[in-house]
Amino acid sequence: MKSTSEKVKEVFEIYSNLKSLGISEDVCESIKTFKKIANDFIKSDTSISGKIKLFEINRVLVYLLSQQDNIKSYAVLKYNEFD
Repeated sequence: MKSTSEKVKEVFEIYSNLKSLGISEDVCESIKTFKKIANDFIKSDTSISGKIKLFEINRVLVYLLSQQDNIKSYAVLKYNEFD
């Protein structure tokens, strides 16, 4: 199981990558939802995965926030996969 500091580091890396792509709360309101989920992940002992629609940029944020030491947490953008 990952420590809190390891989870913070992985989540910060995801935030930094999104920011480098120009994706922030200013551009996509739904990023607030992801930040809340990521904060809950840091505080909890459970892994979390899912998808968040980013309508403003026609993308879907697919994420896996893992508690397991051998699985790195990630978030990827997929193009226009709205259900």
